Amino acid sequence: GAFLGVAAVADRLDGRVVLLGTPAEEGSSGKELMAREGAFDGLDAAIMAHPFGYDAADHPFIGRRILRVRYLGVPAHASAAPFMGRNALDAATLHYQAVAQLRQHLPPGDRVHGVLSGGDRPSVVPAHASLEYYLRSPEAATLRELSDRLTEISEGIAIATGTGVELDWDPLPFTLPSRFNRPLNERWAVNQEQRGRRVLTREVVPSELAASTDFGNVSVRLPGIHPVIAVAPPEVALHTAEFAAYAGGEAGDRAAVDAAHGLALTALDFLTDPALRAAVAEDFAAAGGPLDVERYFS
Repeated sequence: GAFLGVAAVADRLDGRVVLLGTPAEEGSSGKELMAREGAFDGLDAAIMAHPFGYDAADHPFIGRRILRVRYLGVPAHASAAPFMGRNALDAATLHYQAVAQLRQHLPPGDRVHGVLSGGDRPSVVPAHASLEYYLRSPEAATLRELSDRLTEISEGIAIATGTGVELDWDPLPFTLPSRFNRPLNERWAVNQEQRGRRVLTREVVPSELAASTDFGNVSVRLPGIHPVIAVAPPEVALHTAEFAAYAGGEAGDRAAVDAAHGLALTALDFLTDPALRAAVAEDFAAAGGPLDVERYFS
């Protein structure tokens, strides 16, 4: 709806508007894959909206990396000759506990959560065990520091247990924390208030509700915003049947119309207001300018 509204007057605009259909942000990091193929090249700003439990222009979205750890041991009979083996499952459980101990020393916004698997039968010293973690942090730099800590833990435990270790970072592309553009956010808020919505600021948005989105990788390449719009009451969790019911009902229809209105007017403001474009570019530069996303963790 937003694209069609702006496209209808495109011949009167000094610029162009592009509609990009993207995969869901959870897991696949589709926008990052699209960015690597040039989908966002030549664009001056990117805007989108996301359904939520309240209205906010600057909801925090934190970065996320995936780490898969595989320990390689030596099998042996667990009763007759355990001293001949090297226990990969012991290494994995030590790793899990080491990460648990690390959490008390992490900054409040950092998150590490994982699962482990290993071993086939109690009578055999496990030769293989694996873990998979999600690492999250509100800043790109602290996400890198957290990644380094997990690498050190993985390698240290391999030495301690006499096992080998393989680390597979980012089997799917990582997502960086979102960096939202203040002038564009302010225009979004004004345009939503015209629809009778009260847009919350970051100062009053609960930081513990932070999740991750691949739009973060877009927002550090070019100016962007990713406001959220209320579809259900705040107490209704996302990705649940209850939230889906709200999204498919009157509240969802109203949110879709209001989001289209806000995106279209914000795009038109950007395309028709040179002062806004200058402010958007200045804000983006002050925040650090474009990052080399692909090689950020190299």
